Amino acid sequence: MKKIKILFADDHAIVKDGLRLLFKSEPQFII
Repeated sequence: MKKIKILFADDHAIVKDGLRLLFKSEPQFII
């Protein structure tokens, strides 16, 4: 369970970083 939670947390952080970069490169794109 702990490994799954850690992996999920890492994936979530990667997704957040990706969205942050996407928003920086595409300021008109807002969810």
